[in-house]
Amino acid sequence: MDDKENESYSAQHSDAEGEENSDHEEDSQYEGEGKEDEDDMHDVNGTSEHIFHLATGTRLKLCEAQFQLSLMFWTYQCQADVMSSSTLVHFVAVIGVYRSSLAFRDAYNSTPMLAALIWVGRLFFLEYSLPLYSYDTLVYAWPARDAYLSQPTPLEKITAKYMLQGCHSPLGEPIKLKAMGRSIVKREGVPGNLTWAPDGHSLIHNRQRQGGAAG
Repeated sequence: MDDKENESYSAQHSDAEGEENSDHEEDSQYEGEGKEDEDDMHDVNGTSEHIFHLATGTRLKLCEAQFQLSLMFWTYQCQADVMSSSTLVHFVAVIGVYRSSLAFRDAYNSTPMLAALIWVGRLFFLEYSLPLYSYDTLVYAWPARDAYLSQPTPLEKITAKYMLQGCHSPLGEPIKLKAMGRSIVKREGVPGNLTWAPDGHSLIHNRQRQGGAAG
């Protein structure tokens, strides 16, 4: 943070007295952000659409650094090809377990979660290969997609290296498990709408717990 940012920060918080005042200012800031979001909404043909505004200053640096950190998890590759050391691979294993009973989720209930994770990962890689805007606050700036003469070229390179089943990247693990889960569902069939919960004391209807069972 440079001297100008330090002066600005001190001026903004010079009237704060104690922790209560700081909390109050933070709440007011969130309320202001919410109002700004409402102002960014406009009506087009009877439907509300959000106007995207690129962040500036410290918030832009934070957003770009956070995106870079996220990609460090998605692009992790172990030299020994042991993906069990990946943070995302550990996360994939965790979401396959019920939090309350610590029982494993069946294939029918786990594959939608894996599909959602794969979808998010593909969005990260799309932005990584073809950024909508340039990332200029990073140590090594990432050019925007308009800087590439052939946009399919970087996308194909990223896809071949990180996004295919069998590649040594974290995304390959949920892709593999999702394919395995789908084959199990095809073999065992879709479960009924009413099933016992893993704790054995309540029922689940349409994936919603219905409370304790009588008896």
